[in-house]
Amino acid sequence: MVLKIFRPALAVFALALAVTAPRPSQASTVTIYQDYTAPVIPGGQYFLKGPTSGTGMVNWGFQFVAAVSGNVASIDVAIDGMTPSGPLSFELYADNGSNQLGALLDTMPSILPVPGFTSPVQFTYIQSVNNPWLAAGSKYWLVGDAADATVDAWEMPVLGGMSGNNVVSLGGTLYYDTDMGTDPAFSVEATPEPGAIALLASAALSGAGALVRTHGLRRLRRRARR
Repeated sequence: MVLKIFRPALAVFALALAVTAPRPSQASTVTIYQDYTAPVIPGGQYFLKGPTSGTGMVNWGFQFVAAVSGNVASIDVAIDGMTPSGPLSFELYADNGSNQLGALLDTMPSILPVPGFTSPVQFTYIQSVNNPWLAAGSKYWLVGDAADATVDAWEMPVLGGMSGNNVVSLGGTLYYDTDMGTDPAFSVEATPEPGAIALLASAALSGAGALVRTHGLRRLRRRARR
């Protein structure tokens, strides 16, 4: 009978235990930035071109704001390989306080995108090397860096896209802009600080207590009316 009365509260309490219980490192990550709504239907491309691509080196970078503090675990980027498709890497920078690239925080392992366009776009998962700490509310930059004769397309979403500060490197010269249209699709995952996890657990436990009071009182009142 007690279990029946407090079943909703027990469900929330189980959620609180799940939040606080140890988990594998990948499972404990949270998305601290995402600028798209899945599935991503491509609505245009930002081309990343290496120095020997034949059309000159072109690299793009986009500013984002971390929603939660934590150590970067990985990124997911919407990349389609062109022909030729060569090595492509992504770099994470701090902001210098003036909406421009600051200190280099991480250079992630190179990838080799498979040539061909896909719809919905297939995301490429890339693990962080340095696992830099990002602070909630602070600005950062993700930059695509094409090597050799690489020509790849960083896809922008038709739905759920965002628009903000960006930088393009043309032959090594940086040009900043505040709005080039929709940013390309990417997300950043991180292992949140312990305080953030504790806050989530506290909120879940508070909800459990409220449900205990609410459902327990309702049950007792119904009994009193019988």
